[in-house]
Amino acid sequence: MGDITGGFMSAKHRVVSGAPFCLAVLLALLLAGVLPARAAEVPADETGFTDYVAKAFSKALPGWKVRVVRPLMLDIEGPKNEGHDVHLDTSYSLCLRNPAVCEGVVQTFVGQMSATYKLGEVPPSRAALRAVIRPGAYVEQMRKGYASKGFGEPVAEPLIGNLWAVCAVDLPQAIQYMHPRDLKTLSLSRPQALELCKGNMAKALPSLAGEVKDLAPGEVGVIAGNPYESSRLLWPEDWGPFAAKAKGKLIIAVPATDVVLYLFHTDKKSVQRMRAAIDRVAAAVPRPLS
Repeated sequence: MGDITGGFMSAKHRVVSGAPFCLAVLLALLLAGVLPARAAEVPADETGFTDYVAKAFSKALPGWKVRVVRPLMLDIEGPKNEGHDVHLDTSYSLCLRNPAVCEGVVQTFVGQMSATYKLGEVPPSRAALRAVIRPGAYVEQMRKGYASKGFGEPVAEPLIGNLWAVCAVDLPQAIQYMHPRDLKTLSLSRPQALELCKGNMAKALPSLAGEVKDLAPGEVGVIAGNPYESSRLLWPEDWGPFAAKAKGKLIIAVPATDVVLYLFHTDKKSVQRMRAAIDRVAAAVPRPLS
């Protein structure tokens, strides 16, 4: 169970999230209301889509066993009998919503997760801990998954609205959510782990001063490319100087984990542009955030 680029995945023991689908190239087109043409035909029905992704995994993981469990669910077994349940609901949903990016999403998803499976389970370290933002519904899925195996509660806390701060482990090609048993391994209490995750995240993110730009009236600003961009919501005080400069007229949105949108105007037309930008980004990512 876990959210990855285009789907859910269970590594039997640990929740893993693949690196988000990169929007760096698509974002300017998306915000302009333009999408690239679809490069290849991916089956639109659940059975055909599942078979298509299964074949892609078989090609990326030679010697591994890839089995279709049911439509939108695969079982992948490695040479050491390590098992991975891969749920494709999210990627399939994105393909239905936005066929133009479907093939790219599948290729990215399969490539990143295949690399992660080959890497195997990585022991956590204090230095690799990060705080990520996830919807409450996703944290509830984590909670149920851990509870079914007697692992305890996720290392997470409410942030604002329906968003939560969740402790994770930064990996080269994936985000591995901190497992409750890691608290004992790292000799951390739950509050200590959350504080360390947020502290490490604050050090890892580039300063807002170099990211936030002056905008023309009605223009929507974009911060994108870093898989942890949405974690900027953890420190609302960092936005204070920009809000003051705009005389309190500042709107921030996080439509995806790796995208922050901001606006320095609150007139009706500007807000409409902001809403349209949120919708376009949300339509192009596997799992819209908020």
